[in-house]
Amino acid sequence: MVKATVVGKSGKMGTPGGKSAGKKSVTKKATTPQDQNLPSCMGCGKLITSDTRALCCDRCMTNEAWKCAECLDMPQDTYDALTTSAAACMKWFCDECDKVVVLTKDERKDDRSGDILRTLEQLVEGTKAVEQRLDSIEHTLFY
Repeated sequence: MVKATVVGKSGKMGTPGGKSAGKKSVTKKATTPQDQNLPSCMGCGKLITSDTRALCCDRCMTNEAWKCAECLDMPQDTYDALTTSAAACMKWFCDECDKVVVLTKDERKDDRSGDILRTLEQLVEGTKAVEQRLDSIEHTLFY
């Protein structure tokens, strides 16, 4: 499910600090040690605060895998629907995880294709063996 994850408490919806999602984004500069522990947007570098609409990668869920709704070009109503609806079953992946997920699907397709090709090769070999036996029988009967 697409969600904004509470930092340090993966799997919960909301934004860092636990306040509700959907408030207007606020850009803050890292000026205190507490601010330096906040994740930042992978796209623009904006700190992800309790007021920032942002998504965390559903696969790796690291502090480096956040993207703000502005960088995702996601309208407010879409963000709110995705982060508050229990029925929302979409996932958001950072660029690195997206590559891994896509490769995994491709590898599965390649494995299935390989299995199909091996089966076809076995059928062709079996058919050749049957043809050779029929030729041998035919040669014995007619010659």
